[in-house]
Amino acid sequence: MATPVEPLPLRLPRWLPARLRAAAAARPVVARLLENASWLAGERVAVLALAFFFNAWFVRALGPAEYGRYSWAVSFAGLFGAIATLGMDSLVVRDLARTPDQAGEVLGTAQAMRLAAGAVAWVAASVAALAFRDDGASRSLVAIVAASSLFLGAGVFELWFQARLATRGTSLGRVGVAVLVQLVRGALILASAPTWAFGLLYTAGNALVVAVALMLFLTTRAPEVRLRFSGSRARALARDTVPLALSALAIAVYLKVDQVMLVALVGDRENGVYAPAAMLSEIFYFLPVAIAASAFPVIVRAREELPAADLDLRLQQFYDAMAALGYAVAVSMALLAGPIVGLLFGPAYGETTGVLRVHVASFLFTTLGIARGRFLIADGRTWFAFASTAMGAGVNVVLNLVLIPRHGALGAAWATVAAYACANYLSGFLWRPAWPQSVMLTRSLLLPARLALWGVATASGALAKRLGGAAGRPGPPGGAP
Repeated sequence: MATPVEPLPLRLPRWLPARLRAAAAARPVVARLLENASWLAGERVAVLALAFFFNAWFVRALGPAEYGRYSWAVSFAGLFGAIATLGMDSLVVRDLARTPDQAGEVLGTAQAMRLAAGAVAWVAASVAALAFRDDGASRSLVAIVAASSLFLGAGVFELWFQARLATRGTSLGRVGVAVLVQLVRGALILASAPTWAFGLLYTAGNALVVAVALMLFLTTRAPEVRLRFSGSRARALARDTVPLALSALAIAVYLKVDQVMLVALVGDRENGVYAPAAMLSEIFYFLPVAIAASAFPVIVRAREELPAADLDLRLQQFYDAMAALGYAVAVSMALLAGPIVGLLFGPAYGETTGVLRVHVASFLFTTLGIARGRFLIADGRTWFAFASTAMGAGVNVVLNLVLIPRHGALGAAWATVAAYACANYLSGFLWRPAWPQSVMLTRSLLLPARLALWGVATASGALAKRLGGAAGRPGPPGGAP
């Protein structure tokens, strides 16, 4: 049996306030959680900020038709890439945290299972592309991009650091890889490289992330940690991962099928109009994810410790905060859609403006869905979460079939908004135990009206108070006006 490894040194990021770092250092568990969360958040923001400008340059350089073909290949490969991880990340982290002395067996078993799944995903995507495209260039592009499934499957070593709440090294590694990949992308754009070269860079970036995590694992792990495969653990993981793998597949369909169907029904160019709008609309997704991840432990404790009325109050406040974020982003992006699209992508993407104004409305339902999803996990209702996602995927496919032939990219955007609303909000009305959450979400959706009524009531109360005070004061002496 392997000896448990010693915790890695605590290194809080220096960009955190000094007072916060000092307060956290006095509480080891809090400090470790803060370190882990801050490095993950910092990595995500840095990678997104870097990729944002290079992606805009890339979209502008390729043009709607060619970028539509590239984006289709990435989305098509992504449908199958969901198979590669088997949805088992949380299970592996759980087992590593529970039994650190069996880390070699946990990692070795998960590695073997995910490599096999990644190979299946790669072959399946490459073969399926033969039925969807009749040109060799698009088929080759899918095969190149789908090869990243092998590295998604191999990426179990980062989970070892996550289980130990020590993600500083892997976060810095991801940022370093992102810088390198974007610089190479810029060089390819300047060289007017063929589209397949960008697909190769996409796969190479995933490979580099895995290589960095593997290098860090080999240099920081205890010598006693030896990777090995266990049939019994594989069977246990396979049993537990079924609903998670199905959810991952449903989410992939939910997120990627619109671009695949756009190309199949109306062609690459229309997808090239739609894809930049989806990219801009989804760029803020890390915000609700980060907020919900921070609130999740609080929700779990509140569910176990607080009376039902107090728990409902906390949840309503949580949902209201997420709705406020959703409205702020959706309204701002809708108002600024024209200048943003024109500045980033140029006049060739003029139609993208209208698509963005519609698509960004889905962000509101995304924030509420992420918030409700945390409560469902805390409450042990993972199968309902899967059913809701599957419902959204089904609605997306059906509406795309109806709307895309008539309205193209704009129809796909409306289908996305409707699908997100069904999965993250309306689905709760179809299952009685979820009704209380649906009522809370309804109140959150009505947040602007509630705030307006509160403002009117506050102003009316203040006015009445002032008028009442004026009526109670004595008039001027001598009856002067």
